[in-house]
Amino acid sequence: MVTNTNHIGRVTIANVIKLETDIEGAPIYRFQGVSLPSSIILDHYAYGLLEERAKEKNPARIPGSQGVINEDHTFISNVA
Repeated sequence: MVTNTNHIGRVTIANVIKLETDIEGAPIYRFQGVSLPSSIILDHYAYGLLEERAKEKNPARIPGSQGVINEDHTFISNVA
């Protein structure tokens, strides 16, 4: 929870993805975006680069999806 919204600067929701999972119930969505606190000043070009990067699908593990554990105990998600 944010107690004071004066701390919030620029915010962009760049991508919303409906995730296909094996979790029962309502669908799960992944929101991807960029946000900066108001105390950080960033020019339009640099912020635009961050926005473009946020539009790409995040390769992070999808909750509830089956995956493979490697010998080094890292997790690989089965993402199409």
